Amino acid sequence: MHSRVVFSILTLTLWASAALSQIPNPGMEIDPANTALVITDPQNDFLSPDGVTWGVVGKNVTANKTVENIEKLFKTAKARGIPVFVSPHYYYPADHGWRFEGALEALMHKIGMFDRKDALNTEGFEGSGADWLERYKVYIEDGQTIVSSPHKVYGPETNDLVLQLRKRGIDRIILGGMSANLCTESHSVSSWSKASRWRSSATPPPPLKLKRETATKPLSRTSGSSQALCGPPPNCWKSSEGRPRTDWPPRAARLIGRAASDIWRRTLCRTNNFKTFVSDWRTPSLRRSLTASRGVSGIRATSANRLCRR
Repeated sequence: MHSRVVFSILTLTLWASAALSQIPNPGMEIDPANTALVITDPQNDFLSPDGVTWGVVGKNVTANKTVENIEKLFKTAKARGIPVFVSPHYYYPADHGWRFEGALEALMHKIGMFDRKDALNTEGFEGSGADWLERYKVYIEDGQTIVSSPHKVYGPETNDLVLQLRKRGIDRIILGGMSANLCTESHSVSSWSKASRWRSSATPPPPLKLKRETATKPLSRTSGSSQALCGPPPNCWKSSEGRPRTDWPPRAARLIGRAASDIWRRTLCRTNNFKTFVSDWRTPSLRRSLTASRGVSGIRATSANRLCRR
């Protein structure tokens, strides 16, 4: 029986090793210039035996060595010169006035989790459930770690973490912290959705090179060069005061008018009611009644087929 159990464990281990060996390397390169460590909620209420949630998460935190592993991340990042960001979780008295909340939010408010007296008041903060875990303070309070404003409902949508990362040219992160299925996961999902924006912000595209054209370029009926109409692009779309331009040159106005007229015609001609109206407009009795009631004069009836055939 013992040998059978050992064989089963060995088989499972080999199978797991083979499965993991087939997972491709994503190719992430850790460069301190654009990579940061982000830690969520390294606070007493989550990670200390004295915290208000220890009765719920304590066994899991101990079994997974969460406290020790987060410290390894802090220590390694500091040794390698990787920027460190912390996204804390705080609740102020005003947050207890919410009119609706989820089950976990209601529980957190009920047990006073991460509570602080005020955003600008640190009285009673030292050693409280909202304070950093004591063994992490040497890393967080070293004058180099960036602490964002607090998030409220799990993700960074309610704080300035994303702004702080973008402003420092960070487009990839190493994420850790508590709790894996709440704040850490929410930060992961939000960060993933904003990754392309971070990259584009950190590495702006090269400036667009515009080709200058002369004002003598001929204009077609359906298209034309804006530069030929009103000069280089800065002068074409904005006035000298930097406001949207309204004094379009005659040729530009005619081109825009033709385009608008064409869009108007195509839109109306798709509507059967409009075709029926135009056909009925040719009826003398209807035309006389509409002209008399609305004071319309000098209107020439137009065939729907002629209008929509173009």
